[in-house]
Amino acid sequence: MALSERVYTDESGIHDGAKLCIVAGYRGSPSQWKRFNREWSLILNKPQYKIRDGFHSNVFFNREKIHKHNPYRNWSDNKASKFLGELLGVIRSHKITPVGCALVVKDFKALSWGEQCVLVGYITKTVSRKDQANPQPYHLAVRGLVENSLYNVSHDTKLHFIISEQRELQQRALDGYSLLKETFEKYGNEKEKAALKQLKRMEVDSPKDWPGLQAADLLANRWNYTLMRCIPPKWEIDQTKFNPEHIKTMNYLAYRNGIMPIYDAAFLEQLFHDTGYSEEDRNRLRSAQRL
Repeated sequence: MALSERVYTDESGIHDGAKLCIVAGYRGSPSQWKRFNREWSLILNKPQYKIRDGFHSNVFFNREKIHKHNPYRNWSDNKASKFLGELLGVIRSHKITPVGCALVVKDFKALSWGEQCVLVGYITKTVSRKDQANPQPYHLAVRGLVENSLYNVSHDTKLHFIISEQRELQQRALDGYSLLKETFEKYGNEKEKAALKQLKRMEVDSPKDWPGLQAADLLANRWNYTLMRCIPPKWEIDQTKFNPEHIKTMNYLAYRNGIMPIYDAAFLEQLFHDTGYSEEDRNRLRSAQRL
């Protein structure tokens, strides 16, 4: 009997001018999520908190700036810290695995249009779909999320992805997922064709209704905050830009996965190398013209 896991995901850095595009979340079994959802909701509904519309990281971490419809407004630092600590405790106490991908937008955009098409699946060595190709950083981040979600998962486990409702770009995520599955099915290698059997559907849902999406929002938000203050190319933490509470927060959020990838220039070059593209192939891609 095939096993099933649900992957709740959210994004950060999808606005114009963003330096990083991050898609991240948590993978876990239905039984783990059932217990997780119950415990998370109990915290939100405590009399001292009364968070009725679900947890939203941007509102919480900007509680001194966002005044309208902000349930965290006028919270003391002590109260906010205790609340966050309780949520982090729920994340760490359940067997849910953080997954995701962070893409350095400028490094993706530095590639030629043809090279971008390859990375998101519009073009392979055996097919060209340039007539419909409009590669975006978000497409590649979704692919990175899916591939990271498959890491260390038994071959008989099916993954069901739930992405956070996002009016402007949710269709782009669904399109990217469909494109990835099509690429694996028609042009994938043996490993990719095997992975295809594990990929079930991707659907959109409201974070208000699903604590798993709220946890994904917290992970994506804090991962973005952290990477924006790290030092490339090794992405080392600049200790002067973090307080101890944030370091503790990230340790809790990233618990159980130390390999969440950062798609920077070096990583993108490695992707081309791993897929067998020669310099001659790359030159052909660089000369490809957008239709």
